Amino acid sequence: MRVARFLAVTTGLIAIGMFCQSPVLSATFECKSIKADGLGVGYAQAVATVSQDDLKAGFRLTGGGCLDLPGAAGEHYGYLEKSVPDTGANSYTCSVRGVNDRDGIRISAYAVACR
Repeated sequence: MRVARFLAVTTGLIAIGMFCQSPVLSATFECKSIKADGLGVGYAQAVATVSQDDLKAGFRLTGGGCLDLPGAAGEHYGYLEKSVPDTGANSYTCSVRGVNDRDGIRISAYAVACR
């Protein structure tokens, strides 16, 4: 008897949930990507930061990443040193160290902000 009541209540709630749409579920989800580039000889850092205007509009840092780019002369002689979010500063920081670098290394940081 208890199992039958549980199934009836559970099935009823699922049916109601399928036909009723909550305003929260129908809200749009908007994201944007912010990019920053860094260039240096031996060391390069880039910090992609969510702007104050975007924060006021409701965007929040949700993730990010780094893209190690070919050096200024086209070679790849570096290693990723840092790839970290800073939620307090609403930014994503990337840095790369060059190995035998004379022409410069490059890195791009990406921050993803959604509302």
